[in-house]
Amino acid sequence: MRLSPLLAALSVAAMPALAADIAVTGIYLERIATPPGSTFSVALQDVSRADAPAVARARAEATVAGGPPFRVVLTDDPQTRDPQGRYALRAELRLPDGALFFTTDSFVEAPGENAEVEIRMIRTGGAPAEPVSLKPWDLIGPRWALAQIGHLPAPADSKAHLLFDDAGRIAGDAGCNRLGASYLARPDGAFLAGPGMSTMMACPEPAMSTERAVFDALDRARGWRLGDDRMTLLDGDGAVLLVFARAEP
Repeated sequence: MRLSPLLAALSVAAMPALAADIAVTGIYLERIATPPGSTFSVALQDVSRADAPAVARARAEATVAGGPPFRVVLTDDPQTRDPQGRYALRAELRLPDGALFFTTDSFVEAPGENAEVEIRMIRTGGAPAEPVSLKPWDLIGPRWALAQIGHLPAPADSKAHLLFDDAGRIAGDAGCNRLGASYLARPDGAFLAGPGMSTMMACPEPAMSTERAVFDALDRARGWRLGDDRMTLLDGDGAVLLVFARAEP
């Protein structure tokens, strides 16, 4: 049965708006620690008019410290956007006194659906550009449970974790098999894992996919960051490979 034009219009009008969650991760490549109490924020802006200030449609922020990655989630209804309009994501990192520290320097298009977006920021000023001074011994002791693969959450039932010792060795679980490897973690943020070994048991998915991601990340890791009970492994370009959460041994 076909609806009359009026009933069809009323039916469409009665449909609830479909909001989209946009998970935004902010990073920077400079080896600079972010002071405690700093704020990472992301705004979804309507930048359709070049002759008018951008209008923020949604905004999210989080208090951060240490080093990137920083993460917030924005919620917006893409159905209410002008199909001819332009919409962008703008990220800022501000120091505790409100001074702008890092920001985006290029157009980052806002997605029209649920999505994960990584934004690279550049330094604008603020705190002096002091090198990162990490403490490699802070890796030793906790059980580092896998929390993210790239910017996606690790499987909820994953048993993947790493344990670091003071002899330069890594032990743990890659998601299916036990693993072992050597490592070097320097105070300037450099990281390198040596050739690894593991048992050879087969497991059902998603454990095998998680394991492949862990071994691939250890092979590619060239940097590390520590903050907010999270340990992050980065590739040579500063992109996030794995994120681990501090847990009891």
